[in-house]
Amino acid sequence: MEDLRLYCDEMAAQLKDWEAKFERLKVKARSAEGETELEMKDEINFLNLKKGAVEGKLRDLRIASDETCQLLQEDLKEAMTDLEKSFQDAMSKFW
Repeated sequence: MEDLRLYCDEMAAQLKDWEAKFERLKVKARSAEGETELEMKDEINFLNLKKGAVEGKLRDLRIASDETCQLLQEDLKEAMTDLEKSFQDAMSKFW
């Protein structure tokens, strides 16, 4: 269980890193104009939904029984990878 706690702490730290990246994207969106600003805000909302899903999976993993930990860990890793890809896609559109 100690390994699981460390894994969860690592994922939580990654989410904090993502929060800083989101803030940079939000600043960029505020300085954009017109259609680009709207597109960026849509992307930010989409990313926030994905981040919320990752946070929920992390909460589930923290309280999971031993039998479900492996499945939840894989699910969380997949969600983090999806969040990272989506963020990279958003960044490539606007930078």
